[in-house]
Amino acid sequence: MILASRIPQLTDQLRANALRRPARRVVPGPIPPTAGGSPPVHASRRARRLGAALVTGVALLALAVRPASAREPTIETFHDAGTFTLGTCPSGATLVETYTEDLRIITFYDQAGTPIRVQVHLDYEGVVTNPTTGRSVKDPGHATRFFDLTTGAHGPVGLYYSTVVPGVGVVFHDVGRLVRDPDNNVIFEAGPHDVLHGGDVALFCAALGA
Repeated sequence: MILASRIPQLTDQLRANALRRPARRVVPGPIPPTAGGSPPVHASRRARRLGAALVTGVALLALAVRPASAREPTIETFHDAGTFTLGTCPSGATLVETYTEDLRIITFYDQAGTPIRVQVHLDYEGVVTNPTTGRSVKDPGHATRFFDLTTGAHGPVGLYYSTVVPGVGVVFHDVGRLVRDPDNNVIFEAGPHDVLHGGDVALFCAALGA
């Protein structure tokens, strides 16, 4: 079982790795609190290294104050939408992404009411555009991230990236399963993960000819 003293450390890691975007790509604007009173958070997307909000980290912070009698799974939902700068390409063009994202966070407890597992179900629809040329590609993601609070292992299962260029087909995708240890090292990988190994900005720049 993870000691209470390790919860902040784990939470900090999840803040940077819970959803789809790296934590430095933050979209201004709070997500409204759920009926359960979870605090508002700000959107970020894909801490696949990645969605929208540092939601999971905030949700895990809330776990520490749940009553011991809470033994049934708890469910929280979040919706976010916005636009953010993805990165600058070799051509000098700065790519922009517009997205909508829905998260469903399920927390599981043991018989003592202690949180032991979190699942974050992600539905993400994005469009990445090169403003210089007007060209764009879709950027979908439909996956579940698992967090084992007893070991610190975490990772996604499903489709995290799948980018298609008209007339060419799928040019890169991340699909399958990843498992990371508490220090964020990959300890298991199944399926192709082009973005994990090649970087999303570089791949989107190539897909958009930028």
